[in-house]
Amino acid sequence: MFFPQFQSIFSQPPSPQTLLKSLEQHMANFFWEEEDGSMKRHWKWWHALCRLTSKNGLGLQNLEDVVSAFSIKLWWNYFTSSSLWAVFMYQKYSLNGNAPNPSPSWTRMQKIRELALKNIQKLIRNGESSFWHEKWSCLGVLSERKGIYHNATIKVKDLYSNKAGWNLKVVHDDILVGEVTGIRGTKILEL
Repeated sequence: MFFPQFQSIFSQPPSPQTLLKSLEQHMANFFWEEEDGSMKRHWKWWHALCRLTSKNGLGLQNLEDVVSAFSIKLWWNYFTSSSLWAVFMYQKYSLNGNAPNPSPSWTRMQKIRELALKNIQKLIRNGESSFWHEKWSCLGVLSERKGIYHNATIKVKDLYSNKAGWNLKVVHDDILVGEVTGIRGTKILEL
């Protein structure tokens, strides 16, 4: 069982591993600590208790998995939101490449990047979405990020095929360096 008050804790910058281990130890002690002067019996390992109930666990949450889930949620918010935070993070890190002294949130996002991108998919239907003017990608509306571009009427299907993947040669001069990685990292279900 996951307690809602932990949500705000784990959506903050990463907790040190020692803190996570300490919290898990306190949760495990609930099951295993002393009772009437003697230790309770260890019926299962902690990782076994964290399995789903359908897999003979108790359905408890592994705190490292919870932190990873909230880190992936940060990626999702970064990719899909046009919030002030998402725009700031994009301007600071994606446009400038590797900014000096990255924030704890950005460092945390980079650690989970591969897992997040592997599990994020965008459904663009038949590919009729405007490449520049619609929010089809993880980067949001591309024309809002860079005002000057050519081929204003180009569609997503003109640049992507199920067999070959992305062909960005047509728009390469108009795409910012950080956007190429974001576009190529976006999985698209078949057109």
